[in-house]
Amino acid sequence: MLKNLFGPAVVAALLAGTWSTPTTATEAIGVLNDTGQTSCYGIDWNAVPCDEGTTGDNSPLPRQDGRYGRDAGAAMGRLQKVGGGEAGFDYTRICMSGDEEGQGDCPSPPPLPADLENPQPNDWACLRDNVTGLTWTLGDWAIDVNWATASSTADGSQIQHTNAIARCGLSSGWRLPARREAWSLFDLQRVFPAVDPGYFPVLANSPSPLNGVWTADPVAWHAEFQWAVSFGQSAGLYATQCRELNPAAPPCDEYPGDLTDFTLGVLLVNGAWKQPSPSEPPEGGHQKKGERWQIRNDGLTVTDAATGLTWDRCSWRQVDPTCVGQPTIFSDWTDAMQVARIANEQRYLGFHDWRLPNASELETLVKIDGTPAINTNVFPNTLLADNHSYYATSSQLAPVPGISNAYWCVEFVLGTISTADKVNKNTANYPNIGAVRLVRGGLGWDPFDGVSDRLFWEDFDGPSTTPTVH
Repeated sequence: MLKNLFGPAVVAALLAGTWSTPTTATEAIGVLNDTGQTSCYGIDWNAVPCDEGTTGDNSPLPRQDGRYGRDAGAAMGRLQKVGGGEAGFDYTRICMSGDEEGQGDCPSPPPLPADLENPQPNDWACLRDNVTGLTWTLGDWAIDVNWATASSTADGSQIQHTNAIARCGLSSGWRLPARREAWSLFDLQRVFPAVDPGYFPVLANSPSPLNGVWTADPVAWHAEFQWAVSFGQSAGLYATQCRELNPAAPPCDEYPGDLTDFTLGVLLVNGAWKQPSPSEPPEGGHQKKGERWQIRNDGLTVTDAATGLTWDRCSWRQVDPTCVGQPTIFSDWTDAMQVARIANEQRYLGFHDWRLPNASELETLVKIDGTPAINTNVFPNTLLADNHSYYATSSQLAPVPGISNAYWCVEFVLGTISTADKVNKNTANYPNIGAVRLVRGGLGWDPFDGVSDRLFWEDFDGPSTTPTVH
């Protein structure tokens, strides 16, 4: 049973400094996958064409996720892939021998192994994400294990065994994924499962899809909890799990239901996240090696060297480099989606290609190892309130007609990804919902706009100042 502890009481304790903060794993970040979202939607759950008339700047819901990036390019036949996969995802199957499908004796497609933990040389044993560069096992959800077992590297452990048998030709480096690495696999166009079943059949056909998998990242706001992800549904990153029973640390003081331990599945990863090419420096010019955040000379925008995205340092309607004032809070997603149009009409900060970030883009601002979960030197005066601390994205929850009609949002108290109704119906407890932080550009893929059929860079109309590295 995964835990979701985000609520006013938890946030109040965090803001008061009464939760302990353990050391966390190093943040993993690099060239981003797109979200998989190729559809656009109206204010209800009905899909609408991703065209100028329904999602253009003069429409009620402009600049939706489905218009932009690798996914839009794939939908229009403009994206070249190394391998295959839905939308903008690009995967290559790998046999146990280390050969790619169709190479050597590795068939195309290779068969699933009869024994997931001990594949034969020409069985399908791994896949490579050609966007991030990470290599993944197929996953094993048939066996739920506790944290001590999942994280162990001792003889006989799953990690040690995977290295010992040189799975897919890799005899070292197998490990649990960071939470952001696991999130990179999410296909937000899907639900049950929220991952491409053609390339992750074990995850997609899990007998216990809501239980999720362990990640290597502990949460920064509770010493007993680990981040977890579930590919069985479009659940996002609000899920956590107790590592072990601890009678002195609620809610880890009892096992859920009739279980005898806190257990999750295991999905192992190998390799380092692909970084932007040195021949493609972040927009704005110079880059100091090893420095991620580059604040421009005017102090108003910041470029992320890891992803190539350029961000407004402030929430919408805050001003000056220190982000003075209160941001506008939007109770309805329709109003939030108009911000990019207004900003572009005003040539806001000298640019006219602003948009709301998608869910994967906004998550990259989460600071894994502390609370608040954002670098407040880079993004000062970020909204951190207990009843309306969410930031809106352009991504929508895969809708279920008559049931779900929500969009994805990110908050920076805990660093969770969750959803909110497009029209806020819970004004008593949450009188306000979402602030907006705008983004532009991208790296690792042409920032393709499927509606206007042009690249953002061709629209660039701003000052060419040199960023100051922080």
